[in-house]
Amino acid sequence: MTWASQIRELTLYPLKEGKYQIPSIGVFVSIKIGASNVVEGKVYTPPLSFTAKLPLNLHK
Repeated sequence: MTWASQIRELTLYPLKEGKYQIPSIGVFVSIKIGASNVVEGKVYTPPLSFTAKLPLNLHK
């Protein structure tokens, strides 16, 4: 049995304070089952949100 996987990361750098919302992202997957059967489809990440704040010692 052979397994292969790929991991992808997205790094976000907020440019100002505030609430950010990241929509769901679709990811295409392909899984080989048995000698010649392949199951393919799209899975979705959950939407995410976060709040960016400037550290207190950096406020003007």
